[in-house]
Amino acid sequence: MNGSIYRHMDSSYSTKNTTDTEEVPVFLSQRILQQIFYGVIFVLSLAGNAAMLAVLCKGCRLPSYKNILLVNMIVAESAVAVTSIPIDFALLFSKQGWVFGSIMCHVLWPMQTAPFGALVLTLTAMSIQRYRGIVNHLKRRKAGREPSRATVAFIWVFSLVIVVPYGAFLRLVDGECIETWGTLGGQVYTLGLFAFHYAIPLTIITFCYARIAFRIRRGQHEGAKIISGTRQARLKRRTRHVRAVRMVVLFVIVFAVCMLPHQVVWLWITFGKNVQYSDNLLTFAYMFTFTSSFANPLVYFTHNPSLRARLKTLVLCRSMPEGLRSASVLTSDETSADSRV
Repeated sequence: MNGSIYRHMDSSYSTKNTTDTEEVPVFLSQRILQQIFYGVIFVLSLAGNAAMLAVLCKGCRLPSYKNILLVNMIVAESAVAVTSIPIDFALLFSKQGWVFGSIMCHVLWPMQTAPFGALVLTLTAMSIQRYRGIVNHLKRRKAGREPSRATVAFIWVFSLVIVVPYGAFLRLVDGECIETWGTLGGQVYTLGLFAFHYAIPLTIITFCYARIAFRIRRGQHEGAKIISGTRQARLKRRTRHVRAVRMVVLFVIVFAVCMLPHQVVWLWITFGKNVQYSDNLLTFAYMFTFTSSFANPLVYFTHNPSLRARLKTLVLCRSMPEGLRSASVLTSDETSADSRV
């Protein structure tokens, strides 16, 4: 994420506050509305991810490869909300420009960008894991905790490494934290972030989930020919397949839609000439990005009966059935059940 948008927001605030006082009430009402939206997104993000984490930790045995990636997704999504939204709250109403000092100018914006990159890479790793679990399930080997920990370590190290140049070229100039690497440097870095944070991950995620949907669909037709049982059993199996396909499609849509406005806006600002844009456009793009931090838990809870059952037992303070206690959250409807087709 590129925090220099607030340089434009602050200057816009100053202009409106001194040259056109009649617009101040409208401008402040827009800021208040933005604060409300940020607050709702922040609460939903923390609540959704806290519920996911509580469900994962309640009654689980040793963490599986799938659950370790899921926990990392929860951590990354929470980090995106915690590192970004409170700072945005402060800067939206700040009349003094950058208020965090010169040292934090090098730290805060990269600190916002790194969890975002970790979230994108984790979602990509999860799509690859599901692809291997369903499409190549006959060839897969049982994954232990060490490979998953190595994957998580790589995700965070890589996410931190790619923001080091960003922090190095941030400077506090005339009370504003701005990028100082020039037009070419900014364009190269923006393209790099676009590639690693959107284009490449979206390509991988789309490919993996398209193959998963195709495999489930084909397995559904194959299973109808070889599976014996009652009509009710076949309908139950079909319902499970439809739910699995719907969920993987939703994951692609959530990623593509939530991340796209932010990427498009920054490509437009970086490569456009004499670009004139509204603060509301920038805020809208960032809100879409933050929305993904609670949209993913929502998809899990609405399309995973095992996860809902775990949450229900947790909320009602009941003891968890043995079948749910020993099962992996991700396997009930995403991998194990459908990899048997």
